[in-house]
Amino acid sequence: MNQDKPNRIDQPEGSQNLYRRPSRPTRPEPKPIQVLDSATNQAGEVFNAGDMIQVTSPWGSKAKAEITDFYQDTEGKAWAHYTPNESREGWDWEGGCILASLLVKAAEAPSESTSVPLPE
Repeated sequence: MNQDKPNRIDQPEGSQNLYRRPSRPTRPEPKPIQVLDSATNQAGEVFNAGDMIQVTSPWGSKAKAEITDFYQDTEGKAWAHYTPNESREGWDWEGGCILASLLVKAAEAPSESTSVPLPE
């Protein structure tokens, strides 16, 4: 008698062995993430890493964030990963992801040289 392997009980086709442990389903190997250099939104604007975008913050208002990188999912859609440049007291916000087609460039704050002086 061989002690290394348990005895195997062959059963006729169609009958089920209720005591046999089911085998684990096999899953395909995950594909590595494809990193992109840039992406384009629905309006045709091209975005690159380092660009400033407008996103909705966790507290509901608009905020500026910086794109850190892009990647493509298994369906071929481009996504942007970003980190926020603005924060709110009492909130921890480390960043997020957004579909590249939904990207919106952040509005530039008017500089002092282009601002209109207020009347006195």
